[in-house]
Amino acid sequence: MEEESLSRFGISASKIKWIAMFSMLIDHIGATLLTRIMDAEGTLRFLDDYKNWGRIGTVGWIYLICRGIGRLAFPLYLFLLTEGAVHTKSRIKYLIRLAIFAVISEIPFDMALHLKDDQVFAGDLFYFGRQNVFVTLTISLLVIMAIDEAEKRIKKIPARIAAMIAIVAAGSALGWLVKTDYGFAGIIAAAIIYVFRWNKEIAFALAVMILSVFEGESEILALACIPILSAYNGTRGRKINRFVFYAFYPIHFLLLWGLCFFCGLMK
Repeated sequence: MEEESLSRFGISASKIKWIAMFSMLIDHIGATLLTRIMDAEGTLRFLDDYKNWGRIGTVGWIYLICRGIGRLAFPLYLFLLTEGAVHTKSRIKYLIRLAIFAVISEIPFDMALHLKDDQVFAGDLFYFGRQNVFVTLTISLLVIMAIDEAEKRIKKIPARIAAMIAIVAAGSALGWLVKTDYGFAGIIAAAIIYVFRWNKEIAFALAVMILSVFEGESEILALACIPILSAYNGTRGRKINRFVFYAFYPIHFLLLWGLCFFCGLMK
């Protein structure tokens, strides 16, 4: 009853999940469908230099808007990851779920974003130059679990801080080595949100700054999420099967790739 009462005020975790999910979908519509349309029109090359944006056309501007909206998604997912790490009954089961969907999602992720169409049709379905975001989240959760152990076991503050820095550095190096989505910056951002969880707005802002420095200036747009986090009421919200949100990730990539095929945008 208490959670139901609180959920009437502010924003629940479920609502934040929906915001993150639809932001991600809009982002990936730009990265898949609109990118292929621009390639077919011959305007894709003008995106590399903002001085040429006057030549990208209507589709190009829609693309930029979609990618801008999409910048909200990943930091929100990191926030939800840290909330899940705090409230889950079993971090090990949580970690296993993330790892399973990291494996399931890799082929759809590669097909939609990183493979040439002739590679897909030839059965070459893996791209090792970039791994999907579930890999990033899996490593991030491992880092969070290790940080938590350091906080519990190491009493002296200087030694604890040194251990936490070493843990984040190791996780970031792993993210860089396996080429996770958002790379080492994504791992650092997750650690920041967890370590400074006592003030979620400051933690989120610091994480977004890290992402904007290492992953591109457009990531700063995610600061628009701070009012959403300020309205977060700490409740789970309307219960929805967690696998809806997990499964959406690989499924939406397959659907977007299929839409590109249906629209005749394959080469």
